[in-house]
Amino acid sequence: MLNELFDKVYIPRAVFGELTRNSLFVSEAQEVKNCEYIEAVEVEDKKSVRILRRATNMVFGFYGKREITGGLQWN
Repeated sequence: MLNELFDKVYIPRAVFGELTRNSLFVSEAQEVKNCEYIEAVEVEDKKSVRILRRATNMVFGFYGKREITGGLQWN
């Protein structure tokens, strides 16, 4: 569904790790790993991450600190 709206979906590496390392969701993790339009990237704007963490109280994810900013590239 995302690939119908976007050419590329950028997610923080920390989020990619959360999506792909959970042993309860092996087949789903494999789908994310093999997805051509999802790309894990390093978050460059750390200030925005801090602001979003404070605003949403999303400090810790399943595997530690969660980077919660991402990006989308429209078709």
